Amino acid sequence: MVDMDGGAFIALFVCVAIFAVYLAAINRNKTDYEDESAWVDSEAVLTGKQNTYESSSWGNGYMHVPAEHTEYEIEYWVDNVRYVKWIENVPSEESGTKIPIQYYRERPSRFREC
Repeated sequence: MVDMDGGAFIALFVCVAIFAVYLAAINRNKTDYEDESAWVDSEAVLTGKQNTYESSSWGNGYMHVPAEHTEYEIEYWVDNVRYVKWIENVPSEESGTKIPIQYYRERPSRFREC
């Protein structure tokens, strides 16, 4: 067995305790988001859009083909707080289109599309 003095033992104990707390926090976070009852049905409204371009290259690196995609701005309200997010898929590009979403009850800034 390895001979450890008191300081090394305490350091090892602290490291193991920190790791255990970290694992517990990850497991709790994962479990909470998987709980379907923690999500609240709501609606967001399409408020804007923007085209973005990403540079991509192919072949020997001399040919650059810009990849275009459109992002849509949505907003939703929870307890008189406005949240603005960007998504890529909408049923209609018309401003004011209602989009079904769900937000996480304990952290309304976290949402998912339905």
